[in-house]
Amino acid sequence: RQRIQLAEPPAQVPPTVIKLVRLQDFDGSFSLESLRNISGIGSAVDELNTFHVDAKIWATALAIAFMQKEMVDQKALQKDLVAKAREFLDTTVENSDELLRCATQVLASLES
Repeated sequence: RQRIQLAEPPAQVPPTVIKLVRLQDFDGSFSLESLRNISGIGSAVDELNTFHVDAKIWATALAIAFMQKEMVDQKALQKDLVAKAREFLDTTVENSDELLRCATQVLASLES
C-alpha cells in the first residue's frame, strides 16, 4: 500500500479577524464605530483627526492593516480577505499606500 502524505491543515483564522470581516460593508469599507470594540484596534479609531481623512476611509485602512498584521502567516487568505477593502481604499483616496502605512504604525504603537 502506498502511503498518502496529507498537507498540513491551514492555520486557524484569528477570531478577531472573523469578527472584523463580518463588520465589512458591501462596498468593502468599514465604519469607524464598528471597529471600536475590536481588540487590537479600539483606540486607533481616535487617531482619525491626526490624518484628516473621512471616518470610513480611516476605518477601512485600520481594518486592512489589522488583518495584514494578524494574518502574516496566511498571505493568500489575507490577500483575499482584504481585496474588497483595498479596492474601496484605492478608488477613494489617491494616497492609499501612505494611509495604510500610517494605519500600520498606529496599530504598532498600541502594542508598545
